[in-house]
Amino acid sequence: MSPVDTGPAPSGPSRPAEPAAPPEDPAVGARRFQAPSCAVLLLFAAGMAIAGTGHWRRGAFVMGAAALAGGVIRWVLPQQWAGMLAVRRRWFDVLLMLGAGAVIWLVALVVPPQ
Repeated sequence: MSPVDTGPAPSGPSRPAEPAAPPEDPAVGARRFQAPSCAVLLLFAAGMAIAGTGHWRRGAFVMGAAALAGGVIRWVLPQQWAGMLAVRRRWFDVLLMLGAGAVIWLVALVVPPQ
């Protein structure tokens, strides 16, 4: 058998002695940035569960706190880290969530107990 001529060696940069690190999975990076919106959603769901047990005022306070937390998180985090909390422009998202949280708290305070 004769050796096969593969042609001239490539003239580009030589390969490093160490193997390159595997690239980061883009799906993991995308999921990591959903943590703030998941935290707000879980807090809101906890408020709904509390309200469902008959303690509607406490549940409303927790749901209002979730909306307020969502507004603050959206205000503080950069666009690419806000995940699903970033729907429109930052000022609009913050105003809407802070306003919704304030209204929920106001209703919980104003409505008389039965």
